[in-house]
Amino acid sequence: MSGSWTWMRLSYRQQRWELLLVAVPIIAVAGAMLWLTSQIVELRAIRDECLADVPEQCDAIVARAYAPTQNIQLLLRLSELAPFALGIVLGAPLVAREIEGRTAPLAWTMSRSRVQWLLQRVGFVALFVAICLATLAITSEATAAILDPERNLAQHFNFAEHRGWILVARGFLVLMIAILVGAVLGRLLPGLLAATLLSAAIFVGFGVLDSTILKGEAQLMRMDPQTGVAAGPGSLYVDSGLEMTDGTVHTWEEVSRLGIRADYGDDRSGRRYASQADMAAGREVGHEVAWIVPGDRYPTVTARRAAMLGSFGLVALIAAAAVVERRRPE
Repeated sequence: MSGSWTWMRLSYRQQRWELLLVAVPIIAVAGAMLWLTSQIVELRAIRDECLADVPEQCDAIVARAYAPTQNIQLLLRLSELAPFALGIVLGAPLVAREIEGRTAPLAWTMSRSRVQWLLQRVGFVALFVAICLATLAITSEATAAILDPERNLAQHFNFAEHRGWILVARGFLVLMIAILVGAVLGRLLPGLLAATLLSAAIFVGFGVLDSTILKGEAQLMRMDPQTGVAAGPGSLYVDSGLEMTDGTVHTWEEVSRLGIRADYGDDRSGRRYASQADMAAGREVGHEVAWIVPGDRYPTVTARRAAMLGSFGLVALIAAAAVVERRRPE
């Protein structure tokens, strides 16, 4: 136990400025969320009281009640960026600074093994990242619930990218990517830049993979004539396209590539026509459709995403351990 505390103190001393650099904004964002949330609750209570008594005089109070929502939505977007900032700022220097400063040989000599040294260093930083992002996960969930008080966000994809424990999983993956890049390059500044670019590229690829999986899980739905949309409450929109009169279904990209003309339509019913004349004559080409994941699938989809991110992160950590084991410091 004392050995673990020694490594934690050493890790803190070596990265205290980076830790402060990322901790202060995280605390500020979480605190601002809680403060704005309390403001919204208070203003809504005043609004509801006014509407119950003299509704014709409540326009200004109603406007005040909605004013903080824009700021709080901005904070939720900042929460989405937090895993990237934390992972890159804390991960890239972890090994790269030791190699660049030529202290790696001494540190590795004093440890039983290089892998053990790496895991001890990673353990402290990963715990710090997890605590910071767990704080944001909890406050962002509470904030989103206040913004959408009439919905059960446990079964709703609203604000899904900006809230909850998926933030922790993203931070874990970015941290491991940054550690791997720093170990490979052995330079701090190039490591920071390369980790940023590689993380962005990996998450773009993850988005494509996730969309492909979601499309396989999604339900195909026609436009609802009553609402003018295909998605039900809380659903996740995946893609849209055209269901032809012969029953075949194409995405809009495929429709364009195949040269199918469906430029005219009734936006409410979703019927599409090749020309105004066809529209007047009722000769439809097909119906607009959308691929939708129902809101009650939110817990399953989020758990799968987190598992995928965690798995990719473990692969990056294993690769970093292999690099450190074989690395010859300059």
